[in-house]
Amino acid sequence: MSEKTTTKTLILNVELRALPEAADQVRETLDALTGPSRAEAGCRGYQQYVDPYDPTRFSIIEEWDDQAALDYHFTTEHFLIAKKVLDVALAEPFRLRFLEDRS
Repeated sequence: MSEKTTTKTLILNVELRALPEAADQVRETLDALTGPSRAEAGCRGYQQYVDPYDPTRFSIIEEWDDQAALDYHFTTEHFLIAKKVLDVALAEPFRLRFLEDRS
């Protein structure tokens, strides 16, 4: 019987709440961020969602190989450009919640 080894990846839920008048701008900014983020080394998954009952609430579920990949993501040009927009278009700072796979 062989032993199965698993590498823990980082899984995040990023929660964002747009100012009502900036919801479209936030959606466009997240759309522009998604493709380049998915193309980054170390990105295993990057999927955005919008609350169907509140178009000002967004979530991004991200999966990264490790902390170094996530740290690099925070330094990329596409992230920094998006952050500048989000800093003025969000009703509150975005929240990062780290998740753990329980399966």
